[in-house]
Amino acid sequence: MEVKFNLRDGQTITTEFEDNLGDLEDFLSRSLGETDSTSVATLKAKDGIFLVRMTDVVSIKIPS
Repeated sequence: MEVKFNLRDGQTITTEFEDNLGDLEDFLSRSLGETDSTSVATLKAKDGIFLVRMTDVVSIKIPS
């Protein structure tokens, strides 16, 4: 499933997660639970690998 992360600067990063919702839940729980101004998460997207501060993420779109 494709998950879209919209960042504060207007950039959107689309990443793929297996259809296992447990993996997505684990990633989001770990990333958001440990968030402070220096925390970064690695997002593997079609155009490369991005390091993103979770505090810069303004929305996450998960398909229903």
